[in-house]
Amino acid sequence: MNRDLNGVLAKALVASNRIGRGHGNLVSGRAIKLRLRRMRLMAKRDEFSEGVKAVLAHRAGFRCSKPSCRAHTAGPSDEAPDAKSNVGVAAHITAAAEGGTRYDERMSTEERRSVMNGIWMCQTHGKEVDDDAVRFPRELLETWKRHAEEDARAMLGRPISAQSLDVLVQLALHRAEDDSLLATGVTNLPDGAKLWLELFSSPEGKHLRTVKSVVSKGMFGGSGFTNEGVPHPHGWYTVEALAYFNGPWEQPDAVLDIVGREGAYLVGRFADPLHPELEESEKRLRAGFECVAPQLRASPPRTDADCSHAIEIVKGAILTLRDKGRSADPVGKVVEMFMSSSGIRTRNGWWARALPDGSILVRYSFWSGGREAEAEWMVILDTGEVRYRNLDAKYMSWSPDY
Repeated sequence: MNRDLNGVLAKALVASNRIGRGHGNLVSGRAIKLRLRRMRLMAKRDEFSEGVKAVLAHRAGFRCSKPSCRAHTAGPSDEAPDAKSNVGVAAHITAAAEGGTRYDERMSTEERRSVMNGIWMCQTHGKEVDDDAVRFPRELLETWKRHAEEDARAMLGRPISAQSLDVLVQLALHRAEDDSLLATGVTNLPDGAKLWLELFSSPEGKHLRTVKSVVSKGMFGGSGFTNEGVPHPHGWYTVEALAYFNGPWEQPDAVLDIVGREGAYLVGRFADPLHPELEESEKRLRAGFECVAPQLRASPPRTDADCSHAIEIVKGAILTLRDKGRSADPVGKVVEMFMSSSGIRTRNGWWARALPDGSILVRYSFWSGGREAEAEWMVILDTGEVRYRNLDAKYMSWSPDY
């Protein structure tokens, strides 16, 4: 393999040097080594077999796994009676080679090439997730994959007249002029669908208020979230969109035609069965989101000193992870332990910036093998609360109590 690579590289360099001599410029020895290393890395990619690709496509129902896309990726071609067309790709959740997006050096070759490390996408979104590890972290892609497979399973054997609706919802909190909270969102539920928007304290889960809303042009909203006229403070809240599709809710017939009576056609993570032990259970829409309520309008803007203070808060925070329990050490010490590990070293270290809602985004920049990485935490200065924001930060937020 090295002889072939060197031969290909030599031909490319000869052509390059001919051009270079015409401009008084030659390719350096360092550039040659870099090109050779890049080609060798590409040759070492842990690619999926055709069998793994086929399994990924089938498990996603031959549809893109991105929730806002879900495009069909297979169909006929006009080239011949038996020709077929495929616009789907098997994308790696963690990169196939060192230096790639979301590369995980802890994985073996077999794990990188396995069905567990793949997600079926259309070509557009397959390229999109391969180019951006920040917007599309590993956890997000694994969630997309799980939901796509759940939808494909739910649609098996279902008549076309009763196609499932993979209901999508996004929510955010804003401040009104009087400092009350507004909840606004977008959805693919049909226009006219009735919703409740409920506000809860987080993480306590205390119910604060419920307002009614109706979907219009794919959007919905609710206003007037206050504590008996007193604005809710800056911080984390849980906002939940809730809808039933049974008789008492009197949803319009046009809505029921799409979602089914008692939510029969709803699928995906927001389709919540009331009686999960029963196969034919009524389903409701239940979509909960952790949202930050912005600062009150009269609050002073955040400063560099606030950002520095937020970094120290993160370093000293001892976090509790839902799946692991309370960490034995503060985040700062856990980060130091990670940086002493083989293959991991500090890049730019700690830094922070204020977000428009008044919270502080704290990051730690480091190298993980050949991958540039950043762990991210969110800080609410008013309360000192810290939450990890991505997978790297989750790893660096917990240590066992030996």
